[in-house]
Order: sequence, then C-alpha cells, then structure tokens
Amino acid sequence: MDTVDKMDTTSERDNIKQYIILKHALLAGLTPLIPIPLVDDWVKAYLLRRQVRKLAAFHNVELDPEIIKTLADEPETGCLTGCLASVLVLPLKLIFRKVFVVLEWKRAVDTLSRVYHRGYLLECALDESWYTPQGAFSAAELRTAIDTVCTKVKTDPIEHALAATFRKSKDLVTAAVGALYGRLRKIVNPTEAKVTSELELLQIQDEPEIKSLVERFQQALQKIPKEHFLKIRQLLANELAARRALQK
Repeated sequence: MDTVDKMDTTSERDNIKQYIILKHALLAGLTPLIPIPLVDDWVKAYLLRRQVRKLAAFHNVELDPEIIKTLADEPETGCLTGCLASVLVLPLKLIFRKVFVVLEWKRAVDTLSRVYHRGYLLECALDESWYTPQGAFSAAELRTAIDTVCTKVKTDPIEHALAATFRKSKDLVTAAVGALYGRLRKIVNPTEAKVTSELELLQIQDEPEIKSLVERFQQALQKIPKEHFLKIRQLLANELAARRALQK
C-alpha cells in the first residue's frame, strides 16, 4: 500500500469515527424535545451507551456492560428523584409551554455538545491506546479525566459550531424529533426495557431527517481548524499523565 492509499484509508476511518460520534450526539441532543416523561431519559441512556459500544467495537475493544455504563451514563440523580421530577414538572410544562420549549431547546444544544465532546475524547483515548480494559486506568478514572477536560473546553469553537447549526436547522430538528417521537409513542405501557428493545429494531438513525442533520453538523465541524481538535486531545493526554504521576 503506497502513501496515498494509506492517507485515503486513514481519512475514511476518521470519517467513520466522526460519523459515529456525531450521529449519537445529535440523537441524544434530540431527547430533551421528546414529550414523553421518562422515555426521553431512557432513549438518551440507550444512545450514550450505544455510542461507547460502537466506538469500542471500531477499535476491536470489547467492554462489559458496567464499563460501558461508567463511560457513558450521565451523573445519576437516583431513579426515585428522576421519576418524581418528571412527574412533577409535566403539569408545569403544560401550563408554561412556551417557556419550557425555550428551555428544552437550550438543554438539547447542551446535551448535543456534551455528548459530542465526551465521544470525541473517548475516541482519542481508544485511538492512542490510552485506555484498554486491562490498562493503567480504570473506566472511572478515564471518565473523570474526560469530564475534567470537558469543563475546560465548555465554550470552545466546537460548541459554538454545533449550537449555531442546531439553531439554523430548527425545521429539520423538529422533523427529526417527529420521526423519533412517532415511533416511540406507539409503545404500549413503556418501560426502559421496551424502549431499548424498540430502538434496537427501529434503526431510527437511518431516517432521512437524521442523515440530513448529521451532514449539516459535519460540514460545520469541518470549518474548525484541526489544531483545535489536537489541542483537546492534548488536554486529555495531559490529564491522564497527571493522574499517572499521582499513581507512582
């Protein structure tokens, strides 16, 4: 294989990884707009774990379910707290619908950015072999390092690009949420297990609206200098190096 072939292969692999990260981040970003209490959180949990599983599989790394949860899940507030919050907030959403629509759109953008950054940093760790199941760092340590880096780049160009594209694509976003909601609302007496099973069958990520949105976000991210992505990668390297030094 000559140099050009190697470059083409590398570029193709990078595009696939970027698509995996962005697609799952986008779908997770849509979940705050799903008007079904609890189901929105179940869908998000499924997507976050699926993103981790797909990235690991791309690198031929097999992760057990608990490690996937550690790397993927949002910080827990507890099932009882979450359920009560969803039930109590629903009547307020109906009364102050316009206010909550604005807040949910803001939460959607925040979720999209957060999940994209976490996915990108996990990909960096897998790509550089900074993390393996039997390596120097536990999944919890890697997750803490990733979260630390995310706080340092909270208002970076990636977040601005994602937020701007999301705002400019409201019609397409609404259509994508409609496609997702249309499938989920058919589930009778939904439970997390039922929602997860249904999502595995639906292949909702192949909906035309989803593909169009992913393409828009890809175009926006391509305008960001590669040096910025290298900077984020280096931040994670530094964070892991600091933790390794503490272990000695």
